[in-house]
Amino acid sequence: LMRKTDARPFLEPVDPQADDLPDYAKVIKQPTDLSNVQERLREGGYSSVPDFSANLRRVFSNAMSYFKPEHNTYKAARRLRRIFADTCTELGLQTQRASTVGEWPHDYLVLVKRLTKNKDAAPFLRPVDAERDSCPDYAK
Repeated sequence: LMRKTDARPFLEPVDPQADDLPDYAKVIKQPTDLSNVQERLREGGYSSVPDFSANLRRVFSNAMSYFKPEHNTYKAARRLRRIFADTCTELGLQTQRASTVGEWPHDYLVLVKRLTKNKDAAPFLRPVDAERDSCPDYAK
């Protein structure tokens, strides 16, 4: 993965100041990068394939959480995530401890966007006002 052109933004830790991402540390609580993953792998710092996989996927999910879907870094993360998943499938590696419904956070963000655009979503797009919505027992 590190040799892929798409990997360039992920080869070293994000430097919020140098990379002009001033709110990065506020948004991303567990930053990591490919050099960190590689170093930890060389040092035997992973207890299992799922442990390694989770940390590697965090590189991509961080980018996909921080950047908008139209940003090149987001797109690169998505492509690398797919390459990783395809390679693991080809090798028959179990990369997750338990099955999941989707890839966090991207698939869930897409789901929420689709739900909010649904014609029947309007009542759920604002907080409940017990008085206005005639739900006197709501807050109890």
